Amino acid sequence: MNTIILVIGHVENAPNQVRYQRIRALASHCRLYVVTPDPLPQALREVVQEVHLVSGFFAV
Repeated sequence: MNTIILVIGHVENAPNQVRYQRIRALASHCRLYVVTPDPLPQALREVVQEVHLVSGFFAV
């Protein structure tokens, strides 16, 4: 099984939101680690392998 690390901004508790859908889709096909500045909705925390909360800003 592949592993993906997804760095993503705030995710609303809204199943129709693109970020929410992206996490659900990736989690159904691979082991998914999510790096986000805010806690994920409970429904998403149940399907990802790990949620790593960070503070500050994302920089590339």
